[in-house]
Amino acid sequence: MISNGWKCVGVCSVLLWSVAAWSEVKYSHLEDSQSWNSCVDCAGGDSSRAHIASSPFFASPSIEGNSRDFYMNGDAWSNALWWHKIGPNNAAKSFSLGFWLYVHPNTQLAQAFEFDVFQFINNRRYMFGTECSYGTGVWDIWNAGAWRWIHTNVPCKRFVPNTWYHVTMNFYRTSDFYMHYDKLTIVQYKSDGAVAANNTYAFNQAMPSGWNPPGWQDTIGVQFQMDIAGQGGQMQEWMDKVSLTMW
Repeated sequence: MISNGWKCVGVCSVLLWSVAAWSEVKYSHLEDSQSWNSCVDCAGGDSSRAHIASSPFFASPSIEGNSRDFYMNGDAWSNALWWHKIGPNNAAKSFSLGFWLYVHPNTQLAQAFEFDVFQFINNRRYMFGTECSYGTGVWDIWNAGAWRWIHTNVPCKRFVPNTWYHVTMNFYRTSDFYMHYDKLTIVQYKSDGAVAANNTYAFNQAMPSGWNPPGWQDTIGVQFQMDIAGQGGQMQEWMDKVSLTMW
């Protein structure tokens, strides 16, 4: 009986690990996809006068030879939004977004940098929205139920131009229709590849989800946004090794 008991524990552990591993799905190199969409009018800026563009396969700057740039040239208080839809996975409740980020010196004009994961499911909109707000100096998170940004205590340190950062964000949803913002990790690298700074912050906040407009289909995706502050001009950023893991 003791021997069989130990054997059962071992087998059960393997089975549980196998189920967990099987249910985890990772989508990598999303920056290489040709299925990115964009808009200015829908990005919520006070001005919609902006030219925007995005192209994949930048050899430099890049981590592994194929980054994607996001570019805008706009008036003061204009915003630019880019998004990529992966498709539905209604079983997924937890998400981990990872990417490498490199910003141009012209991003001194920024009001905010936004990084989001979204899941549309059964007419519900889970918009896990985050932004590093240069205007307030803190990270904001999105309240999809109230349709507004909420300040956190997590400091928003301006991204140093011409420097690579690796960013990881974790979120999950619960059966009460709430979106849970878990944690944020930002690793800054030196030009020689050494780590310059490594910080992990806990959001530990929950926000209500919202409703989708009629007819919107179930899907999951990522989106990024740049906002210009009170002086118009150009801004550009590059992203590499964009991945979304869900389970």
